[in-house]
Amino acid sequence: MSTQIKTAVFFRTLENTEIWKDVGFSMSDLQFSYEKEGEKIELAAEKDGNGITVNDERGSWNISEDGLLLSRSLTVLFPGKLFGDSGIAKPGFVLGIAAVISSISSNRTEVFECAEIRNDIKKVDLNISINLGRGKFRGNITVRTVLFLKEIREGVPEYASSPGTILGTIETIFVDMSDKRYLFPVLEVDKPDEPLWWVECKWVDATEDLFTSENVCIILNRGNKSYKYIDMEGDSLNTAFLADVISSAIQLIIENAMKNASEWNKIETEHNLINGTISYMLRYIITTLGWDFSSPEGLAKSIRLYVYPNVVK
Repeated sequence: MSTQIKTAVFFRTLENTEIWKDVGFSMSDLQFSYEKEGEKIELAAEKDGNGITVNDERGSWNISEDGLLLSRSLTVLFPGKLFGDSGIAKPGFVLGIAAVISSISSNRTEVFECAEIRNDIKKVDLNISINLGRGKFRGNITVRTVLFLKEIREGVPEYASSPGTILGTIETIFVDMSDKRYLFPVLEVDKPDEPLWWVECKWVDATEDLFTSENVCIILNRGNKSYKYIDMEGDSLNTAFLADVISSAIQLIIENAMKNASEWNKIETEHNLINGTISYMLRYIITTLGWDFSSPEGLAKSIRLYVYPNVVK
C-alpha cells in the first residue's frame, strides 16, 4: 500500500520578503468606545508590552452587553510595490487587509475586511471602524491584522493562488478588558431570587486553566433589590459598600486557591507559570501587590487597602 505525499507549495509572503518596509505602511493606535442610550463613550486604553489594557472610567461598560467599537487609521503610501516581480502578488491580483478578532473565553473568531489593495491604486488612506456587536464577545480579545489574497486572475508559480490565503501578519495585539479595580473578571446577571453577589471558582488546575470568566468570576446580581447600592450608574450608589463586596469576593477566590497546597506552592515559588492562567494572575498579586497572606485577617486588610482607593473616590 503506497502513501501519497503532497508536495508543499511555497509562495511569497511578508515574512520571506523585504517588501513590507518599502510600501510605507502605517496604522494609528487602536481607539476603543461603545454606545449606550445613543451616546458614544470613549474607553481609556493603556499600552502594556504587546498588549493594551482597556477600562471604562465610568465603570459601567460590559462588552457582552454593550459591544465594542474599534477604530484606527490605516495608510499604505506605495501599494504598487506589493505587486510585480519584486512583490508578493501579480499586478492583476487584489489584496486585502483584515482584522481577525478572536476570544478564547467566547470561543469565537470574526474576520473584518478593512482595506482593498490593487496595483493601480496610488495610495491607501482609510479610517477603519469595527463594530463588535452586543452578545457576541466576552472576556479579553486578540486583534490580529493580516494581509491576504482577495482575488486572482490565474495561478502563477511562486505566488499564492487561493483567495483567502494569508500572506502575512502585520500586527497582533492582546486587548485586556478586565477591570483592574476588581482584579478578577466581573459578570452581571439578572436573577431576582438570588443573592446580591457571589463568586464562581470552576477551575480544575490553576496552573493550566485560563484566567477567564468561565473559570473564575465575581457575579453581581442586577435582579437583587440591593443592587442599586452597587450600581455604578445609579443615584443610590454606595462606593464603600461596593468596595467591601468586591474585597470579600476577592478574598473568597484567593482562599479557594490556597486550599490546594501543591498548586499554591507552585504559585508562590515558580517563576515560569503559563501566561494567561489563573496561577499567573495569582503570582502577579503575590509578587506585585505585596499583600499579607500570613492570616485571613491580614489578607482581608491587604485586599481592602488595594480595592477601596480604586473604588471609593
